[in-house]
Amino acid sequence: GKNCRIGINAEYGANRICQVALNEMSLESKILSFILDLKRGKITGSFCVATETAKILRLAVSTSRWQNAKELLQHIKKLGTKLIEVKPFELAVGTTVRRVLYIIREAYTQTEIESQEKKMPATAPITPRHQLTKSSSMIDIIKEDEDEQKLGREPFSQAYTNLKSTILEAIEDLIEEFGNLYVYIAEQALDHIHSNEVIMTFGQSKTVFEFLKYAARKRKFEVIVADSAPSWYRDDVDYRFGNFCHDG
Repeated sequence: GKNCRIGINAEYGANRICQVALNEMSLESKILSFILDLKRGKITGSFCVATETAKILRLAVSTSRWQNAKELLQHIKKLGTKLIEVKPFELAVGTTVRRVLYIIREAYTQTEIESQEKKMPATAPITPRHQLTKSSSMIDIIKEDEDEQKLGREPFSQAYTNLKSTILEAIEDLIEEFGNLYVYIAEQALDHIHSNEVIMTFGQSKTVFEFLKYAARKRKFEVIVADSAPSWYRDDVDYRFGNFCHDG
């Protein structure tokens, strides 16, 4: 019976190792596919780039091996640097990586507070160690980590069982937020566009298109769309704006 249990445990361990290896292979293959698509221009536009970047980072959080937020932050920073180097001028990649790093830190801080609340009396004040915001600079982040180390504490090193699910849920919210950005931006159009104005824009942008389309509901204005090589979005821009003008 004992030998049987040992055999079962060994088989379970082997299966777990194989599953982790498969997950890592899947992650690496998807990262490679994303990088190639980005290089070849198959993924274009801030919305698509940001969404796909967030999905890659979500997969990395879900399938990578990490024990605490510190290890995860190091892994995401390394992966983020790799993605940014593919197209340094595509700002959506870097912005999304920084948002996910913020999410990890925020999730850890919230989990830490909840853990302290369970251990301490209800009347005791709780001061979170990490008080960063979305606008916190890298200097602020490094300084806080250094302060933690001076106090003899390794920042983000505590392991929490529910941290992964909290982070994944927050990244899902981020992806959903990306999907609604057009609506949020377009709703501000009437504050910036007035009747009889001449507006010049460049190339193809769904964000700009939706912004102008929303304004055209109550404003009459003229739009000049410029274009250049090697993109030449002229046909698509003419089609979209042509239909838009016809519908209006």
